[in-house]
Amino acid sequence: MTEENTARVERQKTAPITVIIGNPPYNVGQINENDNNKNRKYTVIDQRIRLTYARDSKASNVNALSDAYVKFFRWAVERLEDRDGIVCFVSNNSFVDQITFDGMRKNLLRDFTTLYHADLHGNVRKNPKLNGTTHNVFGIQVGVGITVAIRQKQSAARVLFYHRVPEDWRKEEKLSWLAKKQDVAAVEWQTLQPDESHTWRIPAHADVFKALIPIGSREAKAGKTTGDGAIFTVFSIGVNTNRDAWVYCFEKEQLAVQVQRSIETYNGEIDRWKRAGRPHDIDNFIDNDETRIKWSSRLKETFVRGLYAEFEENKIRNALWRPFTKRFLFFDSVMNHRQALFPSIFPNPVAEEENRLLCISGPGSEKPFMALMSNQLLDYHLVGAGAQTQCFPFYVYDEEGGNRRENITEWALSQFRRHYAEASISKWDIFYYAYGLLHHPGYRDLLVANTEQGHDRLLIGYAAIVPSRSGPTSLFSHHIYRLRLRPLATLTPDHLCHLLNTQGMHALVSGYATGTTVNMLPLDALQLPRIVVPCAPLVAAFDRVARGARERQEQILEEVRTLAALRDTLLPKLLSGQIRVRDAAAQTSDLQEKGEQGQGR
Repeated sequence: MTEENTARVERQKTAPITVIIGNPPYNVGQINENDNNKNRKYTVIDQRIRLTYARDSKASNVNALSDAYVKFFRWAVERLEDRDGIVCFVSNNSFVDQITFDGMRKNLLRDFTTLYHADLHGNVRKNPKLNGTTHNVFGIQVGVGITVAIRQKQSAARVLFYHRVPEDWRKEEKLSWLAKKQDVAAVEWQTLQPDESHTWRIPAHADVFKALIPIGSREAKAGKTTGDGAIFTVFSIGVNTNRDAWVYCFEKEQLAVQVQRSIETYNGEIDRWKRAGRPHDIDNFIDNDETRIKWSSRLKETFVRGLYAEFEENKIRNALWRPFTKRFLFFDSVMNHRQALFPSIFPNPVAEEENRLLCISGPGSEKPFMALMSNQLLDYHLVGAGAQTQCFPFYVYDEEGGNRRENITEWALSQFRRHYAEASISKWDIFYYAYGLLHHPGYRDLLVANTEQGHDRLLIGYAAIVPSRSGPTSLFSHHIYRLRLRPLATLTPDHLCHLLNTQGMHALVSGYATGTTVNMLPLDALQLPRIVVPCAPLVAAFDRVARGARERQEQILEEVRTLAALRDTLLPKLLSGQIRVRDAAAQTSDLQEKGEQGQGR
């Protein structure tokens, strides 16, 4: 720079600026670490964000505060210093309602006396019905808003004004509305009163939601409490690989090949780095060829520490990559970006036989709410990009697979037993209750409306789907209701099943079915009319016949499952030439002979 330009820059830095207007860029950071194109670091502003927005946030993940537009807001506050002034930004408006920005919202109302925000919507990721080019004023994927922040030191009050244009407005309608209004005074503002959690747009029934039992709490997870006040002690995000193409695959053999190629490149780069004298500029030293390796910030951390990766076949595990889509996963502390707590949830395949996970969409998800149950490792983006997954396991273990512990708190067990006045309620009952309740239409409406308030909470008193007490291997679905006969009832389960399957009763019950995509039965369907109960001898006689037929049916189903398992085992070996048809026939005959011997016994 010339001496004249240097002097001009210094004058600008010292000038008492009182009005700041801009359209900051929206960019959390580079998507691909191989691009070697990180956001520029601003040491002073980054530190101020850590000491204000991040420190005052209750969110467990504040990475979104690295977005460039957040830095512009913080810079504007610092540039005003202690002077009165006005800041006006057209920016990403994720800070208005996402939980990560609770600390930012708190500080904005501390730094300014009056805030106006015009919400222009357009977040295509959060509302898939929208189209970026059609509904967004800039034709982009994220929501856009106009913020006018005013500081008047003589005013002690803090006032927040908010206006939300109709979400389905097209871009032309929004631009027309802006052209018509032109002035802040012409907008029909709504005055918002933030709550103690610094939520600006408080959902309906938020007070009811907060009165519910939290499904998990960060205090209990951190060991700061004994688990009082929450259902689960420990919870975890899904496995975040940051290199799905390298460590996931539908074919186990192909996964082994590609992982070993990536590990060979990674370990070779460590050796080359050591021979070069361990230069500090890692980004410009390493091989960024995506056909050889996929880098991430975590992998660069292990690189600098000189941690080599090792391929072991037992690290190839089954995993749920997307709903109802399983893949093989190379589960490794180096080659996975973040394993979260899954080494303690599914430390080995044995744990998959007995443990279960309750999986839900995390706070701030850009996808519709989801609840699934799993008995395997699962992905951080289980429902897709823009949505994290929170997992609540029934058991947790040491990473070696020992010291199994139940994850539902004793406090929760006592609460449920006391509420229902039923001492036989088990922790498995509570686990399945939680899963069932997360599918209750009324509860889901309440949950989705309060999705930014933190972890989901559970109601006590609603009907729940509870399977038999046989534990995690029970058949379980949110489409199933459990009916239990009263202790003194003369009906038997087989006779009740027969009554419910009669044509007239089936027509009556199915008439209550609701739903557009999937038919479901509301609780009203179980308010059945009075039925005639035969005398005990007739019921017993019917039961003897019906029980025999049911047991035979169960036996046939077990044989079908056995044959299906045999098919799945032998067919790939036949196709690959590992065994011959004659050998397969012999194994099948042996299995049939064992089955006949079992029937004879």
